[in-house]
Amino acid sequence: RMPFVTLKMAESLDGKIATRERDSKWITSEESRDYVHRLRSEADAVLVGVNTVIKDDPLLTSRRKRSPIKVILDPRLNTPESSKIFSKASPCLSIIAVSKDVLKKKAAVEKIKRLTERGILVITCRGKAGRIDLKALLKELAELEIAHLLVEGGGDTAAGCIEADMVDRVLFFIAPKIIGGRDAVTSIEGLGVDKVKDAVKFKQVRVEAVGEDILVRADVHGNS
Repeated sequence: RMPFVTLKMAESLDGKIATRERDSKWITSEESRDYVHRLRSEADAVLVGVNTVIKDDPLLTSRRKRSPIKVILDPRLNTPESSKIFSKASPCLSIIAVSKDVLKKKAAVEKIKRLTERGILVITCRGKAGRIDLKALLKELAELEIAHLLVEGGGDTAAGCIEADMVDRVLFFIAPKIIGGRDAVTSIEGLGVDKVKDAVKFKQVRVEAVGEDILVRADVHGNS
């Protein structure tokens, strides 16, 4: 009774999703980006972190006829009210998942009221150390009949989903280019594991070419 979760990442050959200056447009090919639009049309909802919304201001729509519900991980309710994700150009339902702690702030409560009046659904979830309990959020999304969740967030969001053991399938689009730099953003941030033997393992691994890129598709061992 939980959504099937697909984690999609677009990275360089050396595992970077942005340069040290946080530039990320575009790492992968047009063919890969078109593939992602198809993925969005097949998913019930797409999830990103608030930092992606603030930095990239995406629409999160699909070029196909069907676009998904949009879910923003935003513990502190920092999403700008002027974000494109709330505009008429991105008409599908938007959901903001916030920490219950924000309800202690008058400004946040007033902001939630304004967002709600615009038809934006705000979900309050348990939180810890400034992060949202992702398993609790998944249960909330299941109640909304979201069966397939596509995660498109940055390295922190991806790491949070992996660490919460909620990812069923991964799709890594790998571009044949090297970005380099110890300060460049990697596709999976977070703490990581201490021992290689504890690394996340996969099964049903498939590799295919998408334009000039390589797509690695795999199910998480023990989840799918």
